[in-house]
Amino acid sequence: MAQVSRARPGTAGLLVLMATTGALLAFGWQDGTPSKAFRNVGRMLLESREFPASALPAVATAVGLMHHLVLSAIWGALLMLIVRHFRGVAFVLAALLIATLFVALNLWLIPPIFGVGFAVVTSLARAIPFALAIAVALLVTPWASGVPEEHPAPAPLA
Repeated sequence: MAQVSRARPGTAGLLVLMATTGALLAFGWQDGTPSKAFRNVGRMLLESREFPASALPAVATAVGLMHHLVLSAIWGALLMLIVRHFRGVAFVLAALLIATLFVALNLWLIPPIFGVGFAVVTSLARAIPFALAIAVALLVTPWASGVPEEHPAPAPLA
């Protein structure tokens, strides 16, 4: 009998991390500097603590990158905990809906409260690829988690 294994939140966290990092790098590359998003977030985080981030762009980029790595992995795991109970078409719809809601939250609610979010580094037009990247990461998590295949029971030894 095959075991039923749910998608692993840690795997989702890593997949969301990779998807959103790739999107941010692509947006930065399109704007002329691949690390632009990380540098901007790092500057905002450092300047909010009265650290002259403009004097050290490498430090600002590293802080922004670490901020993104930690938070996107945590959020990816949390989002998977919400959608992993669904199956089939409901799973696809839940992943699309939760990714869209998450991106909307990061565009309009989190930036005014915390000063850092997608609105800081991207526009509404760039929110669509972000939502799709997160949704695809959530959708492939069960496969990437190594959900076991059905194997016939071994024949007893005679």
